[in-house]
Amino acid sequence: MSGKKILYPFSFLLVVFLFSQHLTWADSSNQIGRWRLEFKNDVPKEIILTEPDGTKRVYWYFRYTVRNNTDRDISYMVKIKMVIDKTKPGIPTSQVPQIFANAKIPSTVADKKEYIESLQTYHDIDLPIVKNKIMESLRLYPKLSEKERAVWSVVSNTEAASVFQVMETTSLSYVEAESTLNRLTVKNLMISQEVDGNPTFVGSKKNEAFFWLNDDEVVRKAGEEIAGWEVVSFDKNSVVLKKNGIQNYLRVGSGLEYLYTKTDKALFERDDSYLAGFATLGNYKGRNAEGDGPKYEFKRNMIKKNSSLQGIAIFSNPSPETDFMAIVVSGLIDPIVQRYNIVYAYNEVAMFGYRRVGGDEFSTQSESLVPLYRKWEVLATKVIRRHE
Repeated sequence: MSGKKILYPFSFLLVVFLFSQHLTWADSSNQIGRWRLEFKNDVPKEIILTEPDGTKRVYWYFRYTVRNNTDRDISYMVKIKMVIDKTKPGIPTSQVPQIFANAKIPSTVADKKEYIESLQTYHDIDLPIVKNKIMESLRLYPKLSEKERAVWSVVSNTEAASVFQVMETTSLSYVEAESTLNRLTVKNLMISQEVDGNPTFVGSKKNEAFFWLNDDEVVRKAGEEIAGWEVVSFDKNSVVLKKNGIQNYLRVGSGLEYLYTKTDKALFERDDSYLAGFATLGNYKGRNAEGDGPKYEFKRNMIKKNSSLQGIAIFSNPSPETDFMAIVVSGLIDPIVQRYNIVYAYNEVAMFGYRRVGGDEFSTQSESLVPLYRKWEVLATKVIRRHE
């Protein structure tokens, strides 16, 4: 026992074995006014994305919620990182008492903080392109605008609707309804199909406009009709048509009318508050020129009482040789602890251990993680004040 530093009287909390795909770990109890935040997260998953240069890159991610169930606003200090069962480059394995066993810090480790820092670490990052792909894989779509929501509510999954039908049940103009339907189609929330007998504008020559209709080329002059639309005017690259007082503008290669139905994708709108990486802590307000020189002013986020903050933790390209990993979350608990007449600063983190299954470093199939445990770890303590 000599030479080992043991921290008393604090005991580790919540060693819970959970094996579901959606894990909740909640403890908002306070001890002598000490606050604690509730943390809820999914099991990390893998996603493989192709970079612009064609390189495939692996990311691990999980969605989480931090909730403040206390009666006070708390400055948001939560940081998330992933550590794996490999040492950092340049650190011999012999200098680490024992590489992760089942993603746990070995009981023989005296300095837990130093041990964690000797392992390969991946920090939560914020890459908009990656985050958007993750959102799509989770079937979380950007929030709809008021116009998109209005159109979404009147279009059926089974019966196709025209732009005119959408106009009749909304307050949108033809241009607004058509452009909104097209945006929903781009978002994969609508499917468009051509109307039978739908002409396509292919160009003009002198006083004649040319259309492709039912596999034949047809010619129209100004004032004549095609598919129920009057040809108003045209030039080499575009044509203006009118129907029921509505004017429609087509460029070369554009079809005149389409029908729309909803896709079979359920609409789960993502919350704008989903954050990742450093953005969870706050944002820069700009430069402050006062003092010795320009400094960036940072506005830290607050997690208000009885409220939640949502985020997605993203880790870039972890070692493919990983067998065990742990998610380490700091900032979930008040670091200031008073024991009798001594005030301590606790470096206390939540750790969630996982074992990787389903392949090796040569596997091209998606890996998966098996949850092992969830627990609190006090990595270090420091005396900051003594009361006589």
